[in-house]
Amino acid sequence: VEEGEPTSLAQEQSPVDMVTLAMLAPWVEDGIQRIGRHRLKGVVKTYAATGNLSEEHKDVIFQLINLDSNETAPTVVSLKDSLAVLAELDNLMVRSRLDKTGTAMLAVYLNRRGGPR
Repeated sequence: VEEGEPTSLAQEQSPVDMVTLAMLAPWVEDGIQRIGRHRLKGVVKTYAATGNLSEEHKDVIFQLINLDSNETAPTVVSLKDSLAVLAELDNLMVRSRLDKTGTAMLAVYLNRRGGPR
């Protein structure tokens, strides 16, 4: 990136580490339960297309989706539901760049409380 050129969030993201995994895992699990595996992958692809998700982070999220054993998907999912999950991913990625410790603690807390609805 040239000096003075705007950078995307994806360019500013640090490599995937254990804190990032701990932050993303509950989001993936909740997303699969809310909108299903197939739609969650679509949400991740859509978010990556905005330039705010590095290829490395996208690959890790897909791996987490594939590792989750929940095979059930809701029968009716609105676009609003999918966009809510996308907004949560954006929020996690922005917060992870700013405060990894706080984000990890929040992810653990939300997972214990049953996740955001």
